[in-house]
Amino acid sequence: MNKSKAPKASYTPYFLPLVVLLIATGCAMGPNYVYESDFNVGKKPQISFPEAYQELNHELQSTDNAKTVTSDTHVTNQGISFVNNGIKYTGRYSEIAGLAVAADVDNTYYVNWIPVNSVAIWHLYWSSQADAQNFVDAVIAMKFYASNQSFDDPAAFAEFQQRVREWQALPQKPPIPEEARRFRVLGDDAVQNKEFEKAANYYEQGLAIEPVWPAGQFNAAMIYKELGFYTMAVMHMKRYLELKPSDVKNYRDQMYIWEEKAGEDGSSSDGGSNSQAAPSGPGQGQPFMAQIRQSK
Repeated sequence: MNKSKAPKASYTPYFLPLVVLLIATGCAMGPNYVYESDFNVGKKPQISFPEAYQELNHELQSTDNAKTVTSDTHVTNQGISFVNNGIKYTGRYSEIAGLAVAADVDNTYYVNWIPVNSVAIWHLYWSSQADAQNFVDAVIAMKFYASNQSFDDPAAFAEFQQRVREWQALPQKPPIPEEARRFRVLGDDAVQNKEFEKAANYYEQGLAIEPVWPAGQFNAAMIYKELGFYTMAVMHMKRYLELKPSDVKNYRDQMYIWEEKAGEDGSSSDGGSNSQAAPSGPGQGQPFMAQIRQSK
């Protein structure tokens, strides 16, 4: 028999059902992930602490209203909470191993978060994939800053101390650079308008340009304390006291208290989450606003 003339088997009738089965199986297997977080406990995020804080507040309030209507949103140094359709959801950064963005069939994008204190899975939706990704990146950054004490590593602090020694040796202290002064003006204005997260971000940007700026380090410390982010408050107060050792007696004890609070789980409660609320005033018996220092 000539095998070359043997009839060829046709698989066409079976191909379409097979494709449909594979698609159905794929859908049943899980979400269609389009973005996964780059979470590494030893890797410092690309966005700063105040930037991540601001981003979380923004994204929680801009979720897609057709599916997720959030209100009473709170961002703290331990986690987030919000109300959706009358139900309050809370979750801690410490429970996260990773987050991913998935695409839904109606061209919306969502992030699943499974809280340890609830049997329900959060489905936070956005119309924009970029917004969903920004939320994931901000959450991962907040987890890093909330749990990883090594972001203020000894090498960085030693480098800062060297800068301080050089600065203190100057017979006349120069004014901060104009670019840093711009952020000082913006930070001071944000404080006056009670936009404390914004103020922290501006001071951080100014300090990135000029770290030996005493008022900037002090103001950042006091704002972070008022927001309940004690780890960051301690970091900046340590730097301020290096610059102004004569103030150690006044603020060292406060720093001890902040260090203790930084180690307490959930120490921030919701106190730092409402940027419109006037702060109660940290320590020393002075109103918070009166302690913010204007640099020359």
